[in-house]
Amino acid sequence: MLMIFLWLAACAWVDAREQRVPNALTLPLIGLALLQLAVYQLTLSGAPASAGFIAAGLALALTLPGFVLGRLGGGDVKLLVALGLGSAPGVVLGSFVYGSVALALWAMARAVVVSAPSPTARPASEQASVPAAEMAFAPSLLIGALINSVWPLQAGISALLS
Repeated sequence: MLMIFLWLAACAWVDAREQRVPNALTLPLIGLALLQLAVYQLTLSGAPASAGFIAAGLALALTLPGFVLGRLGGGDVKLLVALGLGSAPGVVLGSFVYGSVALALWAMARAVVVSAPSPTARPASEQASVPAAEMAFAPSLLIGALINSVWPLQAGISALLS
């Protein structure tokens, strides 16, 4: 899993800087994961091949609606599919859920900071409207994957329900 975390960190770094996850980062891991599945019948994290394919399907189910609606880029879709092929369904789901929560918290924090009046701020009627900046999803997925590795989603849900 260390290799996957390092790869996610590289994707997060590029996405945060460029607002895109390039094919040069996603396609090699997809190829490596598929090769690993074909040769060893295991994912890069050691899960059975069937788990990798289920995880990739789950990744598509989670990201394609956002892609179709224009909320996620194609690189984000490929990133989560690559993560699925290299790991297992629990990793994909946990990374996505925790990452989405992290992204929502970050967006709320940004909204509070941006809307906070500064001592030299002009009245709202005189301020130009500022379009919302796009937010990179790969850094949030990295955070989600790290949280999921320490506190798997199933344990998190169980703790919330008890």
